[in-house]
Amino acid sequence: MNKKITKALRSVGSQLGISYEMNKYPEFKTGAEFQKLGADFEDGMVVVPDAMYKKYRYFIVQIKHYRRLKRAYTKKGAKGVQDYILWLHGHNERMKPIFEEMKLNRELMDKMKGVDKGLLEIARGKASNFWSALITFLYSFMFAFGTKEEETVGGS
Repeated sequence: MNKKITKALRSVGSQLGISYEMNKYPEFKTGAEFQKLGADFEDGMVVVPDAMYKKYRYFIVQIKHYRRLKRAYTKKGAKGVQDYILWLHGHNERMKPIFEEMKLNRELMDKMKGVDKGLLEIARGKASNFWSALITFLYSFMFAFGTKEEETVGGS
């Protein structure tokens, strides 16, 4: 993958905002450990002290957009990038009510703004050429919200 594409994918990734997903991992406990916690029944069945039981624990992680964009571009090219942006939009819409039901930290919910509407329209194919439309969008975004050079404090 050449440097221009890598730079473009990083730029797109930074425009997508913060998103989260739930992952799960198995946790194994013996029946005796469950009985110490006060559980005599597991899924309606009597807990056997010597038996092993598998429970799933869930945790929330932040999605690394650049890594996923790179993988999508490698597999399908520009179409993969479009598909990822559309998937992310749907994912965020599906996850908001789940996170709200879980009473997720309000600060995390505020950070999860979703996909920018302009970028979403480009990904939906409203623009004729994805890459040229994306570059136009990025330049207009930079023009509107351009970075301000910070003044240094002190004499150095």
